[in-house]
Amino acid sequence: MQLTESNVVLIGAFNASIVQPPWLIANKVVDPVDECTAKIELNNRAETQWRFSLDELDWRVSGDRIVIGSGRLRSPAPYYEKLLELLPHTPLRAVGINFKLRQDMKDWTAPIPSLPNQEAMRSHLGDIIITSTATRSRQTNKTQVSLTLEATEEEVTLDANFHRGVDGREMALHALTEFESDWEYLGQLIRLMTSQVAS
Repeated sequence: MQLTESNVVLIGAFNASIVQPPWLIANKVVDPVDECTAKIELNNRAETQWRFSLDELDWRVSGDRIVIGSGRLRSPAPYYEKLLELLPHTPLRAVGINFKLRQDMKDWTAPIPSLPNQEAMRSHLGDIIITSTATRSRQTNKTQVSLTLEATEEEVTLDANFHRGVDGREMALHALTEFESDWEYLGQLIRLMTSQVAS
């Protein structure tokens, strides 16, 4: 399976008007850039969300979360460490480490779970466009792992989320160090599931 996206979500209470490219550059969270385009979006909760790219990473900042990620395997932990140093009293609730992978259906060898008698149900449902299955577990270290596998006629995608509740800066900083080990653990799960390797 090919990695298509990785990101880390820091959930807490943020001032989205402050955590902006000029502030991040002025406070040396990121290196200066020649040009940056920021986009304001309103989500379904009528909450403002800023989107921008800095240092080849995509940022999404809103009042309750900051998401930093890219289309490759790259931990944004150093940026979060600098942010938390500048904003030490920010209330924090959770850290989510996420990976999205895909593979062409023609190369997928493992069975894909489906509803019982799905073929027989086609006459009632029509063409089944997507098959999806999800599993969630809680590890002994209180990490919640969620895996969602979706299959279409063309491709299979796997979304993996490693969720850790945190209470404050030190717990968040520790959770941020788990990026590489979560990726390695996901690789083990993919090998168990498919006998294939993630790249």
